Amino acid sequence: FEGCGAKVARFAFSEHEMECQHKVVSCELCNLKVKAGELEGHGLVCPNVELDCPHGCGCKVLRGSLLEHESGCGNVVVDCAFAEHGCKERGKRKRIAEHEEDP
Repeated sequence: FEGCGAKVARFAFSEHEMECQHKVVSCELCNLKVKAGELEGHGLVCPNVELDCPHGCGCKVLRGSLLEHESGCGNVVVDCAFAEHGCKERGKRKRIAEHEEDP
């Protein structure tokens, strides 16, 4: 395999071939081709890994869709839409919407 410098006896080659950290494998979630030794690290950035919403709303979100989810998540902390007019209110999006509707 490219990058593998192991010297392996012929009788042990098939075993090495299965375990070599330089062989190219596909991520089961996104099909990206990575070296076997890098697969675990890829799991930390794979866009198709399912995560719990970091804001605690209870949703399961694919890492690659997290920004989209956050743009509408009711638990994200935001400023009042009237902050530019001096309102200092800040809180979870679902509560700020109620605040903004108050007279």
